[in-house]
Order: sequence, then structure tokens, then C-alpha cells
Amino acid sequence: MYIIFSKNQFLVVDPCVNFENVKNDIMNLQCVGIFLTHAHFDPFCEIKSWIDKGKVFLHQNALQKL
Repeated sequence: MYIIFSKNQFLVVDPCVNFENVKNDIMNLQCVGIFLTHAHFDPFCEIKSWIDKGKVFLHQNALQKL
């Protein structure tokens, strides 16, 4: 998992860590999106804890696996 910061915003890439584990580090920042790089289980195993934090971006072929 990566979190890319820019000023008061961030982008999450492949959220495999539960939101509760990182919320203290990002609590005053705005999530601009959640980016899934591929449709295997490991990159998005914690997507449920992030899904309401920002818009999710993924390839259209990955949607059915989600």
C-alpha cells in the first residue's frame, strides 16, 4: 500500500491495510481517491474500510473481480 501526499490531500494506492491502522496519520487530510493497480485479492483486501473515503479508480476489467 502507498499513500501519496500533496499539501492537504492524499491518494491511496492498493489499500491492503485497514483504514483504522492509518487514520491518525491522515486524519486532517482529504482523500482524493483510491487507486487499484490490479485485480488480485492482496491489493484491495481492505477496500471495504476505505470505500467511503474517496472515489475508487480501477481498470474496467477489474470491476467484476471486486
